[in-house]
Amino acid sequence: MKHLAIILGILCCISPLFAQKNIAIVTKVEGDIMIKRASDKVFKNTLKIGTKIQTDDQIKTGQDGRAVVIFLDDKTQLKIQPNSQLQIQGTPQNGGSGISKKVNMDLGKMKAQVAKQRRGDFVIATPTSVASVKGTIFWIFVDPTTGDQVVVETGQVSLTNNSSGSSVTVGANQSGTSHQNGNVDVAFTVTIMAVVQSFNEGTSLTVNNVSLVAGTTPENVSLTGAGSMVIGVSGNTTFENYSGKKPKAGDKVRVTGQLSQQGTFTATVVTLNEESAETNLTIAGVVQQYTPGTSISINNAALVAGPSGVVTEGGQVSISVDESTVIEGNTPISGSNVSVTAVLKADGTILAKKINVDQIVLKITGTIQQYTENTSMTVSIDHVEVSSGSFSDAASFEGTQKDITLSNSTTFEGEEPSAGGKVTVVAILNPDGSLTANSVRVVKESHRLEIEFKNSSGERKTLEIEFE
Repeated sequence: MKHLAIILGILCCISPLFAQKNIAIVTKVEGDIMIKRASDKVFKNTLKIGTKIQTDDQIKTGQDGRAVVIFLDDKTQLKIQPNSQLQIQGTPQNGGSGISKKVNMDLGKMKAQVAKQRRGDFVIATPTSVASVKGTIFWIFVDPTTGDQVVVETGQVSLTNNSSGSSVTVGANQSGTSHQNGNVDVAFTVTIMAVVQSFNEGTSLTVNNVSLVAGTTPENVSLTGAGSMVIGVSGNTTFENYSGKKPKAGDKVRVTGQLSQQGTFTATVVTLNEESAETNLTIAGVVQQYTPGTSISINNAALVAGPSGVVTEGGQVSISVDESTVIEGNTPISGSNVSVTAVLKADGTILAKKINVDQIVLKITGTIQQYTENTSMTVSIDHVEVSSGSFSDAASFEGTQKDITLSNSTTFEGEEPSAGGKVTVVAILNPDGSLTANSVRVVKESHRLEIEFKNSSGERKTLEIEFE
């Protein structure tokens, strides 16, 4: 978006370029895209954002290639799809203030958003047909072996077959097909808004919550309602705004296609609504429950980043976890503080991308019940303090007995640990709830004896004696 804002700002200032050969500019590129200048014999340069397009330049997109080209005079826009090849031509008109535009398209798919032309038509020429418009929004699908199809959203497109000369006018919510045998026909199309339930590549798209946006349906066919509907898709179906990804459950989509009298709906274009894009979130709180690969439930939730209203401040939120979720630090346990980086999906659910868990260090004081050298000790716990990290359940350890693992890195101070000895242990609370000692300090247990007596003057005195 940063690149686009800069480029669009430039467009208003470069009318003098028309007098040169620049007729359009590239505002977006994805994947494998090449450009061949009129003076070049082969495609040898990669198309980049900001590239100026000159008349007779050719663009070729690979399997994952997409590009957006905007004409300098009226912001007419071409959205070029994967596996396409075309040549862009432009002739300055009206003293350089306008451009007469033509696209020679050999194959592929493209969406054209054509502004009202100041002089002449906007023309797309293919091996089979010629499509001309003055101002409209439409898709064109070019296959040199079978023919062409245009799908019109607004306005009109005149579609003429090269071999027969037959011509039809394709209006809004209609599709026109120009066949290799010279025939040209028009069919009605409809556009719906819906929510994806499932997707079978090359076969079908199942949706629900359907609403009719444009077009009319046969009297015996109803497309609206919350129930499920299966839409046919094929290798020719175009998926807009998906950037190579596939439709998934929860996506809000706009589907344009042909509807038969029997109610069979075949998709021509499936467009992912921009509002369906996943929203990034950061949520902090205290773990209530964690189930690996399934979910994490957080109390005292606080929304650190993201749109307001997603979580109730100080409340509870459930976040989905899958195999792609990254755990940083310890595995989450009940009572530990976490910060969760997540995405808000189109269906309102939250999916964790990364969970950062504080390392919890406890300072434990109590009495040794059992001690095994360099292995473990069992401590009857009198008091617990949290030295590092956050752990709301520390008090629940008091009055219990805990086994604490000793390792080669555990340091010892004071006397040799033994049953009955008073001890202070600094330990790490592990993800499974076990404890590993960082340091052990045995506290000497002292006794005090008070002896009362009278001195030679008859005064009463107290003698305090402390011993181990």
